Amino acid sequence: MRPSTKRRKDKEPADGGEASDMAADHNVAISGLAELVKILAAKIESIDDSVADKVTKALDATIDSKVEARLRVYESDLRKQIAKLEAQINDSKNNADVNIAPDVATSKTYEDEDDGACSNDLSWIVQKKINLQDGLPVDCALKKEKKDKKTMDSTQNLTNKEQVDIEYKSLKAKLQDLFNLEQQIVQVTEALCFQIVKQVDIEYKSLKAKLQDLFNLEQQIVQVTEALCFQIVKVLEFVAKK
Repeated sequence: MRPSTKRRKDKEPADGGEASDMAADHNVAISGLAELVKILAAKIESIDDSVADKVTKALDATIDSKVEARLRVYESDLRKQIAKLEAQINDSKNNADVNIAPDVATSKTYEDEDDGACSNDLSWIVQKKINLQDGLPVDCALKKEKKDKKTMDSTQNLTNKEQVDIEYKSLKAKLQDLFNLEQQIVQVTEALCFQIVKQVDIEYKSLKAKLQDLFNLEQQIVQVTEALCFQIVKVLEFVAKK
């Protein structure tokens, strides 16, 4: 019996040393696990910031490129329309200048050609009249005053004035078209801005939803990690008690 007691006493120091070693290992494991949790949390935060930054930059670049492309298209169309209207307006002005040129109405050639026809001399014309005695028609020579030159000049000036009015109305119509085009450009620009704002709002909401999903995932990872740490600690405590 004594040898058995001796052997049991010899084993006690060994069991005590083993328990001490297990406790030390338990503390090291818990400390290492806590450090791993901190590292994991830091990585999750860095991933969160990195993803948010990349998504924001990509979104800004996409919006800027779309806006610049649309503005270039509208600017090109606007320049073409303005150039076309300016050419039409210049043509109208040139045509109006030709039609109302002062040398046309007061040229020497015009006066020479119409000098005889527009003189105040009387001309003879033949008309038929009924003879009161026998009721038969007879030819009679009558004097008729020719049209006054001033009257013809007034008619010519009136014609020129009408032509100027026509050209003025045409020019006014073209200016109205230009004004209407400007209004259309304003409306298109407002519509474009509205679409851009709407698209930015949609993409912003999408980005916000993605960031929220990422935040929820981070919370889930933290919860799972905490639960895992709790289970590991329980297991280590259970092993240490043995």
